[in-house]
Parts: sequence; structure tokens; C-alpha cells
Amino acid sequence: MPIKIANTDTKPWYKHFWPWFIIFFPFLAVVAGITTVIIAVKEADSLVAGDYYKEGLAINKILDRDVRSGELGLSASIMLSRSTEQIRVILKSDNNIRLPDEITLSLLHPTQEKRDKILSLAQEQAGIYSVKTGTLIAGSWHIILEPANKEWRLSGRIAIPRETALLLTPENR
Repeated sequence: MPIKIANTDTKPWYKHFWPWFIIFFPFLAVVAGITTVIIAVKEADSLVAGDYYKEGLAINKILDRDVRSGELGLSASIMLSRSTEQIRVILKSDNNIRLPDEITLSLLHPTQEKRDKILSLAQEQAGIYSVKTGTLIAGSWHIILEPANKEWRLSGRIAIPRETALLLTPENR
């Protein structure tokens, strides 16, 4: 006589642990995929330029501006004041050229373009410029200093808040 095994488990499948455990991991992968797509669409990569070829060709003109700052004997001392949220620039020239009335200071974040700040500094005294910045976010920043006509350029890097002063010379490149 055959043995009959009685099925004592009468709960429906959705009241058991194992089906839910098996369903959880594919569901988790779908949620992670959707989240990744949302992040990719909202946060476009600002590091990649659409016209990279033209920008590559223009690099020689930018390097010529660095060379020009060396020919003019330019150097700049930049001081950051966290208490007054102000940047002060002292621009000097070894060749006694007439310094511009206004210069542009670009604070460029290495990875997040929306945090970049382009500041216009007016000359207060001979070779001394200053501007209010507001709060600067901690991190490494690329600094570019240039006149309105973009004849020359000084550039360098600063780590905020660890560094509060920087000397820019044509050799900093």
C-alpha cells in the first residue's frame, strides 16, 4: 500500500518567507537601475566638452597668454579672508607696465561646473584689487587671473580652507 503524505501547509504562497526573499533581489536591481538612470539624466557630465577638437586647437592660444604674462613680468599675490569673505589680489609687474583697471578672477571647481565663480575685481589702489566672494566651499580650486582683453593669464591651484594665500607666477602652470 502506498504511503500518502498529507499536505499540512495550507497558507498561500505570498505568506511564506522564501518567495519574497527570491523576489527581493531582482526588485532591488530594478530600483538601483532606475536610480542610476535618474542620476545620469539630472547630473550631466560637465567635464566632457562637445567641441573638444576646437578646444584642443585653442590650447595654443591659451598657452601664448601664459607666455605673455612671463614676458610682462607679472605676478600676483592672492589672499583669502574667511572672516570677511573677501579676496584681495596684489598684482605686480617687473616691467612697470600699466596694470588694468579691472581684472577677472575665475575660481573653477575641478568636477562641478555649477560651483564655478567668475569674479570681477576693480582696482582700489595701484595694483591692489579686492572683491567680496561669499562663502567658498572647501576643496581644491583652480584659479585663473586675467584682464578683460585676455592679453595675459596667471593660473594656479589652491586648497580651501587649508590655504589662505597663493602666489601666482607664469611658472605655476
